[in-house]
Amino acid sequence: MERCDLGERRRGRIWTRRAGAAAPRGVIVNIIHSVQGYHSKTVHFLNVAFNHSGDSFLAGDRQGNIYLFDLNGNRFNLVQRTMQACTALAFNLRRKTEFLVALADYSVKCFDAGTQELVSWMRGHESSVSSISVHGSGKYAITTSTDTAQLWDLDTFERIRKLNVRQSVGIQKVFFLALSNTILSCFKDNSVFAWEFDTLRCKYQLPTPVEGSVLIYKVFAVTRDGQTLVAGGKSNHLHLWSLELKRLIRIIQMPEKVRAVRHLEFLPDRFDGGSNQVLGVLSQDNIMRFINIETCKLLFDIGSPEEGISTAAISPNGRYIASVMKNGSLNLYSVQALTQEGNKNELPGGLNKKRLQALLKGFGEYPAKTLSCLAHWSAIFAETPYMPLLAFPFVKLFQNNQLICFEVVATVVVNFCQHWFEYFPNPPVNVLSMMENVLAHHDKELLQHLVKYKVTSQYFFHHRNNVDINVVIKEAYRLMEATPLDIHPQRMLDDFTPLTKGQYPVFNKYPMFIVDYRAQEREKIRQDEMEYLRERQLAHESEAKAREQKAEDEVWYRKQKLLQEAKEQRQKILLEEEEKLAEQRQRLAAVKRELKVKELQLLDASRRRFLNYQQDQLQMELKRLDNEIARKASMREQETAAAVQDVELQWMELESQKQLFEQHIIKDQEAVTKEVKEEVEAHRRKADLEDQRVQRLIEIDREEIQKARTVAEENLAKAEQKHIDTDWKLQAQRRLRRDDQDREKSYREIVKLLHDNRVKEAELLKAMRETEEKQWEDVAHSKAQLEEEQKAAAAADGQRKQFLEDKTNDALELAEKLQREDGSFDRLLRQRAMNHPRHMGKIRKRLEDIKNQSPKLTKVDFSHNESIRLATDAFLDGGTDSYLETLSKEGEVDFLSSVEAQYIKDNARESYYAQESPGADGAAAPKQNDAGSLPSGTYFPTISDNSESALLHTWITAEKPYLKEKSTATVYFQTEKNSNIRDIIRRYIHKTTQVLAIVMDVFTDTEILCDLLEAANKRMVFVYLLLDHGSIDLFSEMCDKLQIPEDLFKNISVRSVTGEVYCAKSGRKFSGQIQEKFLISDWRYVLSGSYSFTWLCGQVHRNLLSKFTGQVVELFDEEFRHLYALSKPVRGPKTPPRSLPFLFSRSWVPPRSLPYSDEGSANTLSDPFSSLSAGSTHQSKQTPRTLIFNSNFTPQSPLHRVNSFHSYVSFTPPPSQNAIQPNYYQPHYMADNSTVPYNNMNVYRPIRLRQEEPNRTGLNSSWRCLHKANLFA
Repeated sequence: MERCDLGERRRGRIWTRRAGAAAPRGVIVNIIHSVQGYHSKTVHFLNVAFNHSGDSFLAGDRQGNIYLFDLNGNRFNLVQRTMQACTALAFNLRRKTEFLVALADYSVKCFDAGTQELVSWMRGHESSVSSISVHGSGKYAITTSTDTAQLWDLDTFERIRKLNVRQSVGIQKVFFLALSNTILSCFKDNSVFAWEFDTLRCKYQLPTPVEGSVLIYKVFAVTRDGQTLVAGGKSNHLHLWSLELKRLIRIIQMPEKVRAVRHLEFLPDRFDGGSNQVLGVLSQDNIMRFINIETCKLLFDIGSPEEGISTAAISPNGRYIASVMKNGSLNLYSVQALTQEGNKNELPGGLNKKRLQALLKGFGEYPAKTLSCLAHWSAIFAETPYMPLLAFPFVKLFQNNQLICFEVVATVVVNFCQHWFEYFPNPPVNVLSMMENVLAHHDKELLQHLVKYKVTSQYFFHHRNNVDINVVIKEAYRLMEATPLDIHPQRMLDDFTPLTKGQYPVFNKYPMFIVDYRAQEREKIRQDEMEYLRERQLAHESEAKAREQKAEDEVWYRKQKLLQEAKEQRQKILLEEEEKLAEQRQRLAAVKRELKVKELQLLDASRRRFLNYQQDQLQMELKRLDNEIARKASMREQETAAAVQDVELQWMELESQKQLFEQHIIKDQEAVTKEVKEEVEAHRRKADLEDQRVQRLIEIDREEIQKARTVAEENLAKAEQKHIDTDWKLQAQRRLRRDDQDREKSYREIVKLLHDNRVKEAELLKAMRETEEKQWEDVAHSKAQLEEEQKAAAAADGQRKQFLEDKTNDALELAEKLQREDGSFDRLLRQRAMNHPRHMGKIRKRLEDIKNQSPKLTKVDFSHNESIRLATDAFLDGGTDSYLETLSKEGEVDFLSSVEAQYIKDNARESYYAQESPGADGAAAPKQNDAGSLPSGTYFPTISDNSESALLHTWITAEKPYLKEKSTATVYFQTEKNSNIRDIIRRYIHKTTQVLAIVMDVFTDTEILCDLLEAANKRMVFVYLLLDHGSIDLFSEMCDKLQIPEDLFKNISVRSVTGEVYCAKSGRKFSGQIQEKFLISDWRYVLSGSYSFTWLCGQVHRNLLSKFTGQVVELFDEEFRHLYALSKPVRGPKTPPRSLPFLFSRSWVPPRSLPYSDEGSANTLSDPFSSLSAGSTHQSKQTPRTLIFNSNFTPQSPLHRVNSFHSYVSFTPPPSQNAIQPNYYQPHYMADNSTVPYNNMNVYRPIRLRQEEPNRTGLNSSWRCLHKANLFA
């Protein structure tokens, strides 16, 4: 047995010398694929598949290598590397070089063996594909897995249909039947269905077999003619089904050592016409047995328990068997060698091997019947009508040996039927003429007699008579001996020659074109007959359909007629009912008309009665109002008179006390003055409160009158008495106006008297303070009197409050009463609101304009919204209630979301100088940040003089690559799986060699932290990390979890920074967050986007990332330096080296910082539009002078910086350090001349402004001026 090791070769020879029929045990070659290395191993083959002709086959191994073996050319070739194990192969496609391979990832791929290219990739299975069946045309394929079977079009490689089954059932195999358009599907429940391929309609289902032990079908095989199905499983029984009869025809029992069948396949035979008789059965013992399904006889087997077979494939020509062995090798068997071993001496009697070979070579198949063999030998015998009569005696004689019968008949035809077929289809005239000459020589009288009666030799030929054969043979011998040589038939006939050895002689002594023409004509007649039968069948079907259609039409017409009659009857009934209904409607309309007239009369009477009642009520209401006004006027007069008397009495008492204690006033003037001022302020507030309540009472009265007047207007309008209502309203309005004037006058008098009274009381208190040390008893007596007077005043105040409350309650009760009497209270309020429209904010005004669908186009307004600023200040100072009250007052909408409001509450802080300090007498002094205590009428940002942090690296003097490159931008999205955003960021961190600057809101990604630590400690990269102040705790928590020591941050500066700071007028403020996210690598690349350094952003959140290069990096460089200046240290170096270059000269002295007070930075800005508030002093716009950089430049003091936020200032240098007097706001200056590469002056940004826009010195907008003030503050 020859062995072929593929090794690492891609192509080569299969065998060096082919064994052929002499192969031991039928094995032509054993093929293995060994891999040499540290551990040599053999790669196992898994599947094999032959092509159409059976001369080539494919084999796939476990590593995904697909080899093509050409058996005729004795060559193998590696055609594809799939890198995955294959589960099925198919090599019988329409395009002969293409093949299908099912892979372990559940996909099916089509490759071209010639070009070794991928043709198509078919997906759709969710489990491994177990088999691939290709249609006979090679245009379609079925792939089968355990849960589904899919039908594919191999021209377009698209899925046509998909067969899904329940998981409990499962699919065993789905395949095409040969020589038909039928698909057979076999399921795990032993059900077998046949489907029409064109329509996918179920043709039939095989019945379920019933036997003692139920056989579960696992494997199937079908003969080439598609007539017989064999099924097997975990049993030694095989079931043979006739697909034509659709029933089980035979059960074959295998030997007892066969317990299960793993594979079935028929062995093709060229001479069986597709009805294969030899079946290969692979059992659980890894031996494949070939049996005859007709005789149930074992022919031969392959494999052994030591060299077992896993699977096998048989070539379509029946010459080869390729089997995959258990050891992973591939055996190629010769069917000829196997059959010779199995049938060494089993041939028909009298027929040796050489004779059988010659017979097969001559006929192409073994002759089963004599006439068929003659027709195969020469086509003339299929057209000769007397050939069956000629062969019949020999068939009778040799009925047990058809081969000898055929050869005897052939010998007779070749020797004794010479020249018989030369004039076909006419009789053999030449032979009959020879017979006529012999008859004329031996019996002229008989010849003349026959000629006389026109009986020729052809007559006897066509009209046979019964004769004694012995007499005929004797007469023939006599004639042969007595006939002269000139007319003897032997002169024209050849001598007797037996059949040739090796192969039969060619018999072609006949007109071949006539025979071919007759065959063609016969085939044409057969086709015409088939066409005729088909047309007749169609005609019969059409006639039947016409009869059915005619019957259906008659039934339909009858139904239509009945429906028409019923319709006419219903229409008559409907017309009668409509007439009756019309009469009833007329009567009903008359009754309704009468009822309507009566109703109108009743309504008119009721309306007149109601108008009279309403008139009476109006008169009564006018009288009641007159009485009420008169009563209130008299009460006010009485109160005024009583107040005047009380004031006069108090004035007299105070005058006497003033004279009594005048000498003691000078000594205690300061203390008494302070106390009196406090009491006066308290009394003033009480008076204001009383005035407000009085005004509220007046408003309530006015509202009551207005409500009553409005109710009267509406009711009188209904009664069409507008002129009466108008007169009444005018009278009421005049009376109310007069009453308001009188009330206002009386209140002015009361206020004046109360003011005089308080002044006198203040003078009395001063006098009492002066005599306090001298006459303690008198002072105590005076205090007792004062207390009594205060109690009296309190009682009077209580009476006034009670009076106001009573009036307020009366007004509310009256309003409720009016509301109960008439439901027009809300309507009155709306009308009042319409008559007195309140102020509307900008946003609310825009919303109302949009809701009203006004077609007028409005201009976009970008001006400051003062209402929003006031509401925000109120929210900071007073909370939600104050915020809502301010919104209501300003007529603005609620513009803060719940998240924003909660953020402001959580981050609200007091200002730097808002702490209370104890007063001189130990009492708490008022807050300095009160709106009334500020020197200006506006609010200011937090005052802070923290010196900005210096960068650790030589940032300014370093060479900037972006200045030499063009700007480019690239955008990456999270959905792009081939370019992960997290990997891109880490890749650029690893690329960094000098400086890495990062601004990030949240940093909790441990892998990125490790990347930064490696860059800083291994590659000595300077890392600047600015984090939002709110997420510093998360970063520290991550470092604590990882137990990172502080010394690893030697080259990493971690700092916190806040957003902008909003300051209210009272000084309360809150800071924003840092939501900028970017990374600067070596001043060359910038990565910016929505990505945060968290695990969620790297895995699930959708983000985008932009990469910038070139001059655009300058903007990010500038922004980072600005943010770094506002930051605070968290980890890493906190002070810069002292030997760093600086842009200014050394004569400039940087400021020191005040103690840290709050989160706000020196560059903190409040609302940029806050300068438009009512209390701010807005100077006229003027062009600021150009800033000149020189060595004598000195930074402004914090006081200058505060004022620059809300007014236009000149950018002139402040006075020298010696000229500045120290005060609360005065910063301290450093004594040394240490240089700082970057500070709050933002030296980089002004230069850039001059480079980009030379005319920037003429800034005239507020935000630009504020911006520059911030730069140099």
